[in-house]
Amino acid sequence: VAYVSAWVVPDARGHGLGRAIAEHTERIAIELGATTLQAWADHRAPVEGDAAVSPVSGHGSVAADAAARLAVAMGYALEQVERISELDVEAARGSLEQHRADAAAKAGDAYEARSWSGRTPPELRDGMAALHARMATDVPSAGLDTDDEHWDAARLERTERELEEAGQSILQAAVVHRATGEVVAFTVLLVPAEGRPATQEDTLVHADHRGHRLGILIKIRNLRLLREAYPAVRRVLTYNAAENDHMLGINIALGFKPAGYDGEWQRTAAAAGAAGN
Repeated sequence: VAYVSAWVVPDARGHGLGRAIAEHTERIAIELGATTLQAWADHRAPVEGDAAVSPVSGHGSVAADAAARLAVAMGYALEQVERISELDVEAARGSLEQHRADAAAKAGDAYEARSWSGRTPPELRDGMAALHARMATDVPSAGLDTDDEHWDAARLERTERELEEAGQSILQAAVVHRATGEVVAFTVLLVPAEGRPATQEDTLVHADHRGHRLGILIKIRNLRLLREAYPAVRRVLTYNAAENDHMLGINIALGFKPAGYDGEWQRTAAAAGAAGN
């Protein structure tokens, strides 16, 4: 799978530059051996009277805006819609403690929740890497092609170092199963430059340990760490597949509100080649 992006500043749009860049990128991807091409783009939500595009999965829709029209014109199919949600940190503050207490009671003594700023502690790196690898296979992906991913402690360290070098501050929380010492759940928040919203990145609970409210437990733990470490941050953004009812339900309970939509588009490299790209 290769990911294709084309960005054009507003004043230069309308001259075919986006399509030219995208087609050039496709050619490079195919030369490198890609068999599937994917493009992820932010979209407006359709409003009454708008033309809309619905995904093959049947969950959600996006407005037929400029990005959607370009994707369709280039032969991409909308495979999945992700909802972009926003949390007002201060507005949610009052209810977080009750949610945390309820989740902790459900989890019981079998699990230990931990949180930290920066890179993963050495004793947790192997377990965290294993959960990162499962993100490629365990989350809803509709009809999107996915490649298996190999993660180990070295890749995790490299990824975290690159994030920090890019100016991102990392806040993380995880759950350890006491009986086995296994890391069974994790979540990551990224904090960019001051004044910008934080981004709720990957969250995953191992399939064997679901049903204990571990997801909401670690998300709240990380939000509390955010409030303590970065009190000036007022908003958190996150992305969830429209069909991921469970994680959407957690975020809604925490106070996240719809803020936009992300379309995940796909076509085969063979189709791109047949079109002359």
